[in-house]
This record gives sequence, structure tokens and C-alpha cells, in this order.
Amino acid sequence: RMQISWNGLSSFEIVAKTPHGDVRVVTDPYQQTTGLRFPRTAQSEIVLVSHDEEDANNIQAVEGEPYVINLPGEFEVKNIFVFGISAPLARKRKDVSIPNVLFRIEAEGMRLAHLGALDRVLTDDELQRLEQVDVLMIPVGGGRVMDPVIASEVISQIEPRVVIPMTHAL
Repeated sequence: RMQISWNGLSSFEIVAKTPHGDVRVVTDPYQQTTGLRFPRTAQSEIVLVSHDEEDANNIQAVEGEPYVINLPGEFEVKNIFVFGISAPLARKRKDVSIPNVLFRIEAEGMRLAHLGALDRVLTDDELQRLEQVDVLMIPVGGGRVMDPVIASEVISQIEPRVVIPMTHAL
């Protein structure tokens, strides 16, 4: 069965069983400059990077030769299906929206959604692409990500079976 381990911030290690054996997915590996230590033993076949900031873009920290997905599109790696959905943040840098990618991950007959650093409710288009989510990884805590009120609204939009809060505050 699938295992989901939280590394801190918006980083998870997801281990899924496939016909190829266990396939590991690491989301948003972070820099040590965040004040947290990224696990030294992190190794994976797939790395998902939702946004290009220090709390998510430390690809070099993940061992092995992972396939890196950091943009919208449809991908299949070792029987794991990943759908990247563009969802720019409400937060801006120099008056420009910061790019963010939502990920829908399909493995073991389940759909997981990782919302990266999302700081707003979903658009109708984004919601449509996240349909039938079983497990939702949602950034909450206010500040740079959603506050609890917005997070509650997004959870109501998606209606997942399981909610895993992430990020908390940064």
C-alpha cells in the first residue's frame, strides 16, 4: 500500500507500489536556508517542484536520478501519472504573479492533489482538473499560503476523502 511521509513545509515522500516495484515521489524539496534540514537520505524516481522558491526548489538534495516535473502538463513515469496544472499565486513579486503548479498524482488507483504554495481559492478550470481527489495536501497557516478560512473553502471545493495540512507557516 501507498505510504505518505511528511518532510516538513510542502515536502512529502510518497511511495507507491507499481508493476515496476516501489516508485518514490518527492514533492517540493527545500533549501537548508528555510531553517529546516531536508532529509539527507531522500531518494526518488520523481521530484515535483510546485514553485521556484527556497522552500521548494532544492532538487540537488534528492539522490538518485529523479525525473523532475516543475511545469504544467501530463507525465507518466514508471506507471505513476502526474498532471501539472498552472495556478499562479495571488501573491506577487515586483507586480508579477508568482508561478505555482498544482499536481494531481495518480497511483494505486488513488488520486492525490498537492497544491504547492497556493494562497487563494481555486478557479473553475483548476477545480475541474482536480476532480475526484482522494487525498489533498493543502498549504495552510496564513502568511505566504492560505489562511484557515480560505483553506476551508478550498477543501469544500475539492471534497477530498482525506486532508493533509502542510506548510503551516513560513
